[in-house]
Amino acid sequence: MKNFLLIIFFSSVIFTAFPQQKDLLTANDLKQFGTGTIYLKDKTIIRKVTIQEIKDFWMVYEKEGSLHDLMMEEIKFIEFKNCAKCPIKIIFEQNKPTAVSLISSSTD
Repeated sequence: MKNFLLIIFFSSVIFTAFPQQKDLLTANDLKQFGTGTIYLKDKTIIRKVTIQEIKDFWMVYEKEGSLHDLMMEEIKFIEFKNCAKCPIKIIFEQNKPTAVSLISSSTD
C-alpha cells in the first residue's frame, strides 16, 4: 500500500506540473530527488548529477559545480537511488519525463 501511495504521489506531481508551467517539474520537486545518475541511449553514464530544470525538449543538470544541458532525445533514464522520499527513476518515453518508483511492489 505504501508503494502504491508513493507512485500516486509522484505521478500526480508530474501530471499537475505539465499543463501549468513551462518547466515540466518544479525546482522544488527536483531538489527532493537529490543526486542521481543519467543513462544515455548511447550507453554513456553520467554520475553524481543534480537536475536543475526540465524543459520541453531538454534538461539542465549540475555536475561538479558546472551546469550542463542535455537534449531529452539522448536520455534513456535517470535514477535517483538515494532520493529522500524513495528511490525514483525518471524515464523519457517519447521525450516526456515520467517518474516511477524503484521499490518493488513485492516487498509489501
